[in-house]
Amino acid sequence: MMYETLHDCEARIAAMYPIHAMGDIDSPPDWLEEFLDGCGPKDLAAIVAACPELLSVAEPNDFDRTSDMASAFAEQWTLHSRSGYIVRAEICVRRYMGKTSSFYSGWGIVQLYWIYVESADEAVARVTEIANQQHQTSEAKAGEA
Repeated sequence: MMYETLHDCEARIAAMYPIHAMGDIDSPPDWLEEFLDGCGPKDLAAIVAACPELLSVAEPNDFDRTSDMASAFAEQWTLHSRSGYIVRAEICVRRYMGKTSSFYSGWGIVQLYWIYVESADEAVARVTEIANQQHQTSEAKAGEA
C-alpha cells in the first residue's frame, strides 16, 4: 500500500536546516555537527551525490574532530553557492505479523534518515517516498518468514 501523507505512513520531518542560511563558515551552526555525527554512510553517500562539491571533504576519517568536518562542509557549500535543505526524518519501524498486512508500531522505535532536498516543498514528498519504501521492505521480509 502506498501512503500519501506523513501521518498515514507514520513519518515526520523532525528538522529541516537551510544550507543557504548557515552564516559564518568558520563557526557553522550546531545542526551541522549533529548531522555529521548522526548521518550513516548510505545517507551521507546520497547527500554527496546530490552535492558533489562535498566529495573532497566527505571522508570522516580525514578529520580529527566533527567540528573540522562541519567547517569543511560549510566552506564547500558556501564556495559553490549551494542552497537547499538538510532534512532529518523519522519513520516508525513497523513490525508486521507474519504474512498479513497487520503490523504494530509506535514513535518509540524509529528509523532516522538524513536527506538533501532543493526546496522545502520537496521535503514532504521525499520523506513519504522513503517511508513507503521502508514499510514495503518490512512487509516483504515478514511475508518471507
